[in-house]
Formats: sequence, C-alpha cells, structure tokens
Amino acid sequence: MKNKIQPAIKTEGLFVAYDGKVAISGINLELQPGTINGLVGPNGGGKSTLFKAIMGFIRPSGGSVAINGLSNREAQKKNLIAYVPQSELRLRHICN
Repeated sequence: MKNKIQPAIKTEGLFVAYDGKVAISGINLELQPGTINGLVGPNGGGKSTLFKAIMGFIRPSGGSVAINGLSNREAQKKNLIAYVPQSELRLRHICN
C-alpha cells in the first residue's frame, strides 16, 4: 500500500460571504508539494478571496483550509505560509 502524499494546501467546501453576499462557495482544492499552480478567472470571480481565506486574512463562513495538514491558523503560528502581494509595497519611508 502506497502512502498518499499530504497536500501542501487543501480546502474542503470552502465558503466565504460578505454581508450575506456569496463570494466563493464549495471550493475543494488540493495542491501537492513541489508543484507550480496557477489560478485564473474573471474580475470579481473570487480569486483574491480564495487566497485571503487560505492565508487566514479572512475567516471562511464555512468549510476548512489546511496547510501541510495543519489549520491555516496553526500554519501561521509556525511560519509555514507567507504572502507576497502583486503590487509594490509602500515602505520607502522605512528604507530612506
């Protein structure tokens, strides 16, 4: 019997709503370690909301998120996840 590799990121039935308006619903996702993945979709399609829920920046209304088998909250505490925003950070006042 082969051991199944634990997913690096796993969501089950992930659901997020803002003020009663559904942003994402029923997202089941498994990303394996060492793979490169992409997420594409239209503006307003829930891509950023999905990442925010995975990172723990927003609390899902339902479902679960796991990072290397840990909840995203536990993964944050152990510094197992990081976020690099697309836009330039405004830290020039710190660097000068």
